[in-house]
Amino acid sequence: MRFTIRFKLFAIVAVAAIALIVLTVSAGFSEHAVEAQVDSIRDTYLPKIRLRPTLTAAFAHFVGTFKNAVDAADVDTLATTVAEHDALLKLVSTSREALTLGESAVLRLGIDDYYAAALAASRRLIEGGGGENTTIQVQQMQAKAANVASLIDEMTTFDDHELAAAFAATQAEQHTAMTVRIVVGAACLVALLAISIWIGIAVFASFGALVAGFERFGRNDFATPIASASRDELSEVASHANKMAEELQRLDLERARNEWVRNGLAGLGD
Repeated sequence: MRFTIRFKLFAIVAVAAIALIVLTVSAGFSEHAVEAQVDSIRDTYLPKIRLRPTLTAAFAHFVGTFKNAVDAADVDTLATTVAEHDALLKLVSTSREALTLGESAVLRLGIDDYYAAALAASRRLIEGGGGENTTIQVQQMQAKAANVASLIDEMTTFDDHELAAAFAATQAEQHTAMTVRIVVGAACLVALLAISIWIGIAVFASFGALVAGFERFGRNDFATPIASASRDELSEVASHANKMAEELQRLDLERARNEWVRNGLAGLGD
């Protein structure tokens, strides 16, 4: 196969372009993996971190409304718990990023259970009811409130070890991405240098052979032709130079023969 100088120069440019593309693509894949890991941490832990204080405060205010209504013996204040109950359930339902469907259902059921018990116990206390049944209702209400608080705490708590492991995995992914970029960049650079050196050696060798050959031809030394191992434009130059040397050698021999004949004729004439 004939590798011209133009083809070799194009090969260097092509290898450099391919190296740039490979490096860009590998960096893109690595960055995508890191971003996916970061997104996983954000989607898994941040919603729970944000939901925990909001949900805890909303439920505490919900419980406090019942307490205020009982302390003030105000039925109107007790009526406002309906809106708070609906708002609390809506908050749980819209927290899909932090809670699974199962967790949301369990928490809603716990809130409904507490609401029913708290509403019954609060009305009985406001109406002035007492006795053992009222005490039992209050205890049940408190137990259900503690259950809801425990569910909120359990469902919005994350494992510190898992979070640390997730960050460690992200750091490992970043380290891997950096390693991949370095390795790919080094491999591309080595390939580019190897091709450049290979082409440079061949070109300089051809130039050296041409220079040495023309020096011999300048000294009328046509015995050794110009050797060329490459098959490019410089090889064609060497071939034409060798043909020129053959023609010069033929002309030199013919001139020497004619000179010998003239000298011979002159000698015969004398």
